[in-house]
Amino acid sequence: MKPACYHCLLAHTAKFCILAGIGGSVGILLLSLNAQDALVGSWPMIGLIGLAVLPVVGIGYFCGAFIWMFVGGISARIQGWPFEVGDEVIVLAGKNKGQIARVYEVWETRGQVRLDLGREAKESVEDVFCAVLVTRLRNAVPPVP
Repeated sequence: MKPACYHCLLAHTAKFCILAGIGGSVGILLLSLNAQDALVGSWPMIGLIGLAVLPVVGIGYFCGAFIWMFVGGISARIQGWPFEVGDEVIVLAGKNKGQIARVYEVWETRGQVRLDLGREAKESVEDVFCAVLVTRLRNAVPPVP
């Protein structure tokens, strides 16, 4: 079984949101500098713009994280949230990508699930996944013969 393409894309929505926040904030900075004719080709000005971009990237990161607070819940619902103990899921990203596992614990308040990936993963708590990083097995597409 293979997850649908959009499930794989939804597994990376946090990265997309943060990149969108950073890209948007840097874009706004450059547009405002361009409106003031500050984007000139002199090396000192390029250095100053480079220094101005650093805090703007930080602001964009937090804007992206704020966007993720809203988009993450929607993405989790599409992936099959809320999960229940016993649900079979496919891991969509990370070290265990493509692995089918059974949910043995659900952390509702954190939006996370624990998957049965073996005793070693359980003891080292490497079996905890965000709700968008897994999708129900029934959401997967059967392989084409």
